Amino acid sequence: MDRLAYILNNIILVLEKSSENNWSEELRKFSKDYSELKTPNEKNIFQRKLLNIYGGMGSFSDLVLYKDNNLMYEENCELDTLREELFKELKKSL
Repeated sequence: MDRLAYILNNIILVLEKSSENNWSEELRKFSKDYSELKTPNEKNIFQRKLLNIYGGMGSFSDLVLYKDNNLMYEENCELDTLREELFKELKKSL
């Protein structure tokens, strides 16, 4: 498993642990798509598409995890770290 897949899988685990089903499902689709890439061009297109989740209102960057109206501090810290790692990994590869 390469670095990008590793980070994606860890983000999915944090999201699932936090019952954030919408984003975990979306990132699961990205993870599946990533595992099926064959050419460098496909990888480049995929990375640009995945970077798009960081922009705009209601984006992945805006996500804050709550459970029963309580902020999930540790999970949010972990998510922020992984989110930043994913962004850097995507930018590095372009």
